Amino acid sequence: MFTATEPTRTPVSAPKTATPEEIKSDGPSQINYKYDWYQNVTHIFVAYKIKQGGEAFLNGGLIVHFTDSTMILENSKTGEILASIEFSNPIDPTGSTWTCTKKRIDIKMKKQVENENWTGLEKGSGTGATAIPVTAASGPISYPSSSKNKKNWDTLDKDLTKELSDDKPEGD
Repeated sequence: MFTATEPTRTPVSAPKTATPEEIKSDGPSQINYKYDWYQNVTHIFVAYKIKQGGEAFLNGGLIVHFTDSTMILENSKTGEILASIEFSNPIDPTGSTWTCTKKRIDIKMKKQVENENWTGLEKGSGTGATAIPVTAASGPISYPSSSKNKKNWDTLDKDLTKELSDDKPEGD
């Protein structure tokens, strides 16, 4: 006969930074410490893949803390730090969000300074300059072509739109 017992819980005094080896051997939940990141003019996007045990992070099992210079992923049940990043540029913590599925953790962070491309995500990465201003293109968009005769596709589009609006429907 099998009898279920309630597991004993010990209070956690302070969050512990876990090494990848400790997480691999400690429990079923494992995240990949390598992340993918990309950016647009207003936000930074970071994605972590979950190797196994992603169900443990659902329904409040994961907490993501944002400050203007850091992001910390914490296991809310054990209090251990799963990952942390110190950013090369400041973010807006109030405009930052995250979602978690069984296989992936997606984090969206708002840049404090918009219209800048970060050269690296983490502090100390990159080539010295941490952000490069994005300049708006001036004038009409030019499309690449191997033709010697250039066509203005915007004008052609306007002419076709006018011609279609002037046509009478068939059957009248």
